[in-house]
Amino acid sequence: MGHDTHFLQRLDRVKSDHVDFLLGLYRDHELVKYLLSHVKLPPGTERVALAVEDGGEGPHAVVACDGGFVTCLGKGMRTGELFIVSRAHLDGLAAKNDRIREGLALARTRGLDDKRAVKKLESAGPSLSREDFVATAALLGPATTVLTETYANCAQELGETMPFLLQRDLDARLRREWTREVAAHAWGMAHAALMHIDSASRDWIEEWAELPAHGLSTPWMPLVKTMQGPFVVRAAWNAARMGKAFLPHYRRRFAASSDPFNFMEAGWGLVAMATRHASLRGDAVRALQGAAAPDAPDNAFTQAIREKFAELAGRVGTPEETALADLARDFGRERVAESTAHLADDARYRFHDPKGVPDELALPALLEAPFDTFDPLAGFPMTLGAVVASARLRAEELYFPATFLHARGGAEDLGVWGTRLVERNRAVLVSSPVRLEGPKVGRNDP
Repeated sequence: MGHDTHFLQRLDRVKSDHVDFLLGLYRDHELVKYLLSHVKLPPGTERVALAVEDGGEGPHAVVACDGGFVTCLGKGMRTGELFIVSRAHLDGLAAKNDRIREGLALARTRGLDDKRAVKKLESAGPSLSREDFVATAALLGPATTVLTETYANCAQELGETMPFLLQRDLDARLRREWTREVAAHAWGMAHAALMHIDSASRDWIEEWAELPAHGLSTPWMPLVKTMQGPFVVRAAWNAARMGKAFLPHYRRRFAASSDPFNFMEAGWGLVAMATRHASLRGDAVRALQGAAAPDAPDNAFTQAIREKFAELAGRVGTPEETALADLARDFGRERVAESTAHLADDARYRFHDPKGVPDELALPALLEAPFDTFDPLAGFPMTLGAVVASARLRAEELYFPATFLHARGGAEDLGVWGTRLVERNRAVLVSSPVRLEGPKVGRNDP
């Protein structure tokens, strides 16, 4: 990286507190390389202006695309035709870079490399810790292909194994083994999808949103088809993180989708977008309260769910939304208190009163709880609270700290989770309200 003395000589053009900021950038070569590699520059760009303050007047640091510092422009000095990177953008990228550095340090401490990280995603189930999430995101986040393949492989394995588990006469040993595997695959999908979207750049998300297929179906269909809260809520979080670029797709699918899973995922995604982004709230609320498309399915199930979503949309951004999120966290607090009741009275994580459980534990407890998101009586309100409580959080805040998991001990058996998934699938196939009305199939039809 070039060390241009002209830049250092021109620091007299800025105030002392700005000098500290600019020198910090100048000395942190890796950060500058990261910033420049994550800004979408016009073709042929050779130099950019990094804003020290937003507002357009400067000051600015002029940096070559190879990372060399060229000069410093004081407040009010013109940048000409230079591409300008705003201070807000710089701060956001710097914070993301800090998280990656923190994650890489954690990965070294925890003995993780790429292969071990993928294996942990695919096998940890609900016991993946916050530290492991941060460390694995730092290792695999830039490797979009690895996380995409992990998600796709888990989805494929789950889809291929589930039909065998629905058979009544399956060998008992295979049933136990495959039931655990199904649960591990479901959680692996959830971890990989969340990590993938959390690590993705805004430019990548905007390019991905241009694929026409997103207007027809959700990439999170395998998560939604589990019908279990922890997976559906993570899919909604992904929608909120993708934000504006995907809003038209979610709006279109909610109005017209003929698939109940697609329809429900679009609804929860719109709720999460409205909760996380004030700038999208109006459009998302109008979509949730709007009329269905003329060719959309019209049956008792979809009518009831549309009414619930329309009612919910009116609460977003009001004190009622806060109350719903508080109720969800209270449920999580109760779970934490119950799961730590076996600890010594003076233990750090022993909570005699659920009200003493902090938020950083309450929400992860809710998001490892099994609840059926398609249950209109209990599941829908629970999902509602979980979606609005989590939509604004950082991805790693959906997970327990490692110290809590270690202290609590007794991680839930994946076999228990797998049994829930199998039984829910069997119930849907046998008799389910999530069913489309259509022409009857004759007994002798192919």
